[in-house]
Amino acid sequence: MIVLSETSAGAGTDLIAGGLRASGYLVLGACERQDRGVLIAVRGPATERAIVKSAVTLPSRAVCVRLDGSTPLDILGVYVPSRDRSPGKIERKRDFIGSLLSFLRSLEPDARDSLMIVGDFNVVSRRHEPPLRGYFQFEYELFDALAELGFTLAHELRPSGRFPHSWIGRTGIGYLYDYVFVGQRLRHSVTSCRYLHGPRESRLTDHAAITVSCRLADVA
Repeated sequence: MIVLSETSAGAGTDLIAGGLRASGYLVLGACERQDRGVLIAVRGPATERAIVKSAVTLPSRAVCVRLDGSTPLDILGVYVPSRDRSPGKIERKRDFIGSLLSFLRSLEPDARDSLMIVGDFNVVSRRHEPPLRGYFQFEYELFDALAELGFTLAHELRPSGRFPHSWIGRTGIGYLYDYVFVGQRLRHSVTSCRYLHGPRESRLTDHAAITVSCRLADVA
């Protein structure tokens, strides 16, 4: 499965989606003309769960896919809006985060436990290394709320060296914006989590990619 964030309704995203379909992937999700979004590409049977789109304030920025197999597993791809200091963009981001958390809280515990959340969150945690200032309380509280709902960061379950960064600012400071969260039932299934900087260093994107491996047979 491949989760792509910051996709658009333009020719570049169409080219990527077409290439994935030609390679045998089912591509789910769609982007609105005036916004960015998320696409999920799956090899094997899967269905999109439209329930999340009616729950969040920016529907193209949240795509939920259920793998149609013997093991229950849902993947939620998200692209949290970025912001500057303008009131409109701050409110837009706060409203999206609030609606996303409301959706997650509305799920039955069993559904949350079998959910993996993947994407670009455009926020850092309180435990970020190096410590970073300039974020609002509602941004830090996103991680607090996800922990309270039973989600764990995949890279903390399977650490591979120093604190990872997925985006490098103009001054050279590293930021961790891209994450994979797993529900309680999936914790023991995660066998590896790595941040790959090849796509960023070759300028295909300005973010590192994340690769996570799971053994679904270990999902109880």
